[in-house]
Amino acid sequence: MDKDENEGGSWLRRAVRQGRSVAALLPIMAVVFIGYLVIGLAMPVLPLHVHHRLGLDTFVVGLVAGSQFAATLISRVWAGHQADTRGASGQSSPGFWAPQWRDSSTFYRSVSSVLR
Repeated sequence: MDKDENEGGSWLRRAVRQGRSVAALLPIMAVVFIGYLVIGLAMPVLPLHVHHRLGLDTFVVGLVAGSQFAATLISRVWAGHQADTRGASGQSSPGFWAPQWRDSSTFYRSVSSVLR
């Protein structure tokens, strides 16, 4: 009977340790899930926009959808290589500054077109 209690106790200790691991990973899992969700939200909208709003045929819709997957494959290989050579912090900085530059250039073009 003591042997069964010890086995039950070790099982309980392992479960508690695993629970701590899951609790530590849960915020990371949530951020990754939200990131993929936001990226994936454009996928059903893009073909509808190309077909209905732009009036292009289904072949072009297929090209647009396929180009998104091709860009994903190409950029993952490049990003993986960059992360392996530069490290995670070397990848985070350009990923942060690129949208800032894009938004500032868009703002500049908008203001310059209004001022003309």
